[in-house]
Amino acid sequence: MRLKHLLTACILPFALTMYAGDENTLGTDNLYPSVVPSSEKFDESVGEMVNFSIPEEHPAQAYLIRSETPSDNWLFIYHDRWGLSSEVKEEAYTLWKDLKNVNILAIDLYDGKVAKSSGQAMRFLMSSEYNRNISIIKGAIRYAGNEAKIGSLGWSVGGAWSLQTAIYAGEKEVACVVYYGMPEYDVNKLKLIQSDVLAIFADMDTWVTPGLVSKFQTQMDEAGKDLREIEYKGRGGFANKSSDKYNYENAENAYTQVLAYLNSKYN
Repeated sequence: MRLKHLLTACILPFALTMYAGDENTLGTDNLYPSVVPSSEKFDESVGEMVNFSIPEEHPAQAYLIRSETPSDNWLFIYHDRWGLSSEVKEEAYTLWKDLKNVNILAIDLYDGKVAKSSGQAMRFLMSSEYNRNISIIKGAIRYAGNEAKIGSLGWSVGGAWSLQTAIYAGEKEVACVVYYGMPEYDVNKLKLIQSDVLAIFADMDTWVTPGLVSKFQTQMDEAGKDLREIEYKGRGGFANKSSDKYNYENAENAYTQVLAYLNSKYN
């Protein structure tokens, strides 16, 4: 049993964080599938950076855009290996506009570090601590409050953390979106999920392969959980605008389905 825990603490975090889906990016601009019209300049001041406490650890931070009217609806979003960049905040804004009546919390798993190059992004990713990330997720769940209805969404490695949020949020979790993130295969953990899961994959993904997706479906079935899987033709990372794997049609179709899914959970 101790060996199993050691593998979880060491190997699983590596698997969760290794694939970011944007290894061919040309820079840090437009890393996310934002649908904000190009004529509209994004103003980060629509939201604010907030801190929340974590027992026996230093506080965590996130970018928060509050619902225009008080609401217990929350959507946690998770960045990929680049960190909580301005592009992530812009995507938070897009989701906030489109969902309405939902507090958007873009959680910083890097404690303030934002990569400026692909190499730096990978270094940040590899130095990210699994236990610290879980502590941040738990802290965010507490920050949202006892009455919170929490949805989670993440891209690539962030998709893996979205799934972990569903595990740890329990009855507070109402929706979970995984954009080609590494799945969780521990059936006992999957049994803790209270919501259904919308998982978006690609049939030519070389990291989260169709075989791994099939295994995830089997494990979710064994756990008695509802997995709605959408598979697109092409490579993983297709929603990343600055990657040569970007596919506009797939990205827009996926975003439309994500919005419909989330709206059905909050309304």
